[in-house]
Amino acid sequence: MVLNDLGQVTIEIPQDILILNFDQPLLHLVEFVYPGYMQNLSSDGFFDDGAILCPTTECVEQVNEFILSLILGKEVSYLSSDTPCQSDEQENAQVEWFTTEFLNDIKFS
Repeated sequence: MVLNDLGQVTIEIPQDILILNFDQPLLHLVEFVYPGYMQNLSSDGFFDDGAILCPTTECVEQVNEFILSLILGKEVSYLSSDTPCQSDEQENAQVEWFTTEFLNDIKFS
């Protein structure tokens, strides 16, 4: 790490973690973080030992969609609830805040 006169830092990234495959960098990243992912998809805990970090939620969604596109098989959709739990009305929660639009706009990491 080198600090210049402007207070900027230059960081050297080790060669062994650089993505050098410019044709399909996301595929190379997935293969680097999860080697043998196609053979280990059904292995319990396989994805627990690696992570792909992203700077934005949009980037996370792009990586998730890419990884899901690599998985063969039938897609399954699970339904969700867009109303608050009735037991929450007993608490001091402001139930009127939890509109259907609000609940459907929540993006989880």
